[in-house]
Amino acid sequence: MILLGTYFTGQVPFHQVLFHGLIRDKYGKKMSKSLGNGVEPELLIEKYGCDSLRLFFLENNIWGSDLVYQKEKVISSWRFCQKLWSIANLIKSKIPATELRKIQKKELESI
Repeated sequence: MILLGTYFTGQVPFHQVLFHGLIRDKYGKKMSKSLGNGVEPELLIEKYGCDSLRLFFLENNIWGSDLVYQKEKVISSWRFCQKLWSIANLIKSKIPATELRKIQKKELESI
């Protein structure tokens, strides 16, 4: 891509390249549509939310190596996000709105 992009446009198309491993199923096979073992990310996001999927990738990926997809770990990430959400709602219900506004104002001033 770099050679053809430079040849046709006269400019380098990108300056950084990221190599990553494959996503494999629980049996170690490469996930793909043709093998029928792929998972639609939209369905996972619809069911568990995008933050759960992001957390799954962050927790289970070692840079440069293959990632083994396990639905149980996605569910575990979803449960953790739910706990954080519950804690935030509890704190929000216990702190008066005026105090929350003061905290938000201080955060905005520090930026």
